[in-house]
Amino acid sequence: MIKRSDVRWQEQITITEHGKNKRKYFYGKTQKEVKRKMLEYQQSQATGRTFAVVEADWENDHFPNIQHGTQVSYSPAVKRALSVFGDQPIQNITPLEIDRSVQQMAKKGYSHQSVKIYLSVLRQVCDFGVLSGDLTVNPTTSIRLPRNLPKKERELPSDEIISAIVTHADIPFGLFAYFLMLTGMRRGEALAVQWQDIDFENNIIHVYKSICYIGDKPILKQPKTKSGTRDVILLRRLADKLLPLQGKPDHYLFGGDTPLSLDRYERLWHQYSLAAGLAHTEKRHVKYKKQEYDKTYYVQHVTPHQLRHAFATFLFEAGIDVNDAKDQLGHSSIEVTRDVYTHIRKARKKSTASKLNDAIDSILK
Repeated sequence: MIKRSDVRWQEQITITEHGKNKRKYFYGKTQKEVKRKMLEYQQSQATGRTFAVVEADWENDHFPNIQHGTQVSYSPAVKRALSVFGDQPIQNITPLEIDRSVQQMAKKGYSHQSVKIYLSVLRQVCDFGVLSGDLTVNPTTSIRLPRNLPKKERELPSDEIISAIVTHADIPFGLFAYFLMLTGMRRGEALAVQWQDIDFENNIIHVYKSICYIGDKPILKQPKTKSGTRDVILLRRLADKLLPLQGKPDHYLFGGDTPLSLDRYERLWHQYSLAAGLAHTEKRHVKYKKQEYDKTYYVQHVTPHQLRHAFATFLFEAGIDVNDAKDQLGHSSIEVTRDVYTHIRKARKKSTASKLNDAIDSILK
């Protein structure tokens, strides 16, 4: 052990990584600190890297290749996985421990999507562990999602909401809601549409990009799947609204020469929703610590994504084949479209039953 010019103590050992010998150095203010660090390193080598260390390497390797939105959706699952397994050597984690952590989430009422993402993150980290030599087999391989996990139901906009969107299409930002409802586009796809993407002659809209937000800044991105790149039918009703407003080819329909910032978009959407009767504000009495005060809350009756569901309903009621509907909606698989159609069918049956019951009750008073 030597004492360096910066007064720290230094010791070195020779280790083998990827078949090559290399030196590893340990530093400390005292010889005792250096020996402690060497002992900790030797113990970690004996037990293997912790889940937290492998997860950090997985993030550094994987995250640059995925969309920002996907990274954000992984965040709660990563945090939970680290809280459960972070300090544990990854090679010691058993399938039973993983299954128990999944079952615990189910008992606490976590949604199907939350548990699915959590298990997916564990699988990906362990796959990375296998590739990096930390594991011989992936302990998540035999783990399955618990049955009957709660799923968030797709809410279809009511007839009153659809009517309000049609009625208020010409007020500020009303065209955006109208556009979503008659194209079935995702919010980010609609915000990325430029005038040059609309072919008025052949009545189609070319969809090949989308807007996502990092903070307040809009970022153009490519679709996650090939099916996201598609041509959407430009319906006559929508074309009649757009033609008189046609701008420069490289300008955005919603935003002008640049895409809308997140703050600007949210303000426009909230103002429109309130004006069209698609949202309301309400005062609630809030108790926080030792303070009490009234706070005004914004309550939204419909979301942009629900208008995508409205378009799916139009396709269903028009008798559009599920394969053609998949192409229009840009779903990644036919199963997703079938699931949407099944939900619409069930919702329509409930609505029909309710109307029939009301009619019978009024007749048989």
